[in-house]
Amino acid sequence: MARLGFFLALVSSASGLGNLWRFPYVVADNGGGGFVLLYLLLVLIIGLPLLIGELLVGRVTGKSILASIEFYKKGKLSPHLGNLSMFVCLLVLGYFSVISSWVLFFFFKFLIAFVTGDFFDPQMAVTELTNNGWIQIALTALHISLCIAIVGKEVEEGLEKFVGYLMPIFAVMLCILVWQSMSLDSSEEALRFLFYPNFSQLKWSSLSSALGQVLFTLSIGFTTMVTFGSMLPKDTNVPQAGIGISLIDSVTSLLAGMLIFPLLVATPFSDKGPLMLFKTVPEFFSSFSHGPFWGLTFFLLLYLGAFGASIGILETLVVNFKQGHYMSRIRASVITGVISFLISLLPALATSYLKDIKIMGMTILVLWDSLLVNWILPVIALLMALWIYYAIPKDKKFQEFMRKDLVKDDYMFKHWLFMLKWVVPLVTFAAFALSLIGLFV
Repeated sequence: MARLGFFLALVSSASGLGNLWRFPYVVADNGGGGFVLLYLLLVLIIGLPLLIGELLVGRVTGKSILASIEFYKKGKLSPHLGNLSMFVCLLVLGYFSVISSWVLFFFFKFLIAFVTGDFFDPQMAVTELTNNGWIQIALTALHISLCIAIVGKEVEEGLEKFVGYLMPIFAVMLCILVWQSMSLDSSEEALRFLFYPNFSQLKWSSLSSALGQVLFTLSIGFTTMVTFGSMLPKDTNVPQAGIGISLIDSVTSLLAGMLIFPLLVATPFSDKGPLMLFKTVPEFFSSFSHGPFWGLTFFLLLYLGAFGASIGILETLVVNFKQGHYMSRIRASVITGVISFLISLLPALATSYLKDIKIMGMTILVLWDSLLVNWILPVIALLMALWIYYAIPKDKKFQEFMRKDLVKDDYMFKHWLFMLKWVVPLVTFAAFALSLIGLFV
């Protein structure tokens, strides 16, 4: 039972808000079915090998990423990889906390409507959220404060498992909502857009966007999976765990698309962009006979998943700060939490006071998202792949990769090493090259 709880905690960290919130709007921005097919391919050839790699690092060393790199130094870049991954963790936590505050906002709105029985206006709620940066700042501060309290008191493991046990309930609810969404007249057009591979709609930057989405949704590049790997039960087979997480994550993304796109077609005021989830699903609930109850339950479960993922990121930061700077857990929690909150101020104000500022035709929020997910995360993931391949002894990797296998067939192990050494670098460089070309075409 404990093993199941830990696996569910892993799944909840790797899938959830990144699937429901980010995947649909990135698909919409990149033309639909062709991008979805590209995304699924990259999950298989990039996401899965890297996920197995990060989990395996934690299993081999039993330590955080900074301590692991200190133990297995290789080349001049190794000492900087850990610091870069911690920097990315801070950026991701700050950004992710803002999106979590949006979920928290709609949870409170539906809670008020449920308790008071008042009419809930989804369009007015979106306008209130986007026009008031201080609401986002306040809710982001609340979110990060809750994370600090949980991680600082060292009770996050139990909470993560509790959140993990709730995820099957959320999965059932998501399937029900998808079924309802598929009953709309717009579902045929939506499914054609989502699954018909029209490659002419792809952009020069689509490969980079698909790669970034894979890394973001699987929590790769900010080394939370290294921390989880260090706590894996000893009888866990790492490749099997990686396959299970990747499969559930991909299915969740596809279900998110099947939920959102019929609503996008059917909802007049909806548009593409980071707020797409919040402009479609609340409007959908308003058509239900017990809409506030459905909305309250959906956004509560979605927030708990986001909260669990945020705790995983903060825990990674705290463990590394403790080991690197020899400070107490509570102090490390407060310092990293405060830094993440300060980082969050810019994206929190991006939809309100800074909404008219555009760089290269992109708002600050979209630019932040693109730089962080499509550029910085792939660089960290590339360096991580090379470090895993060259720094960790082959016999150590083989021992953990093949653990509990009845047949000691090393074909999959060699295939995994080939992916780390050749496929990850080639795809990453190709993604960067195509994106750069797109800037001048």
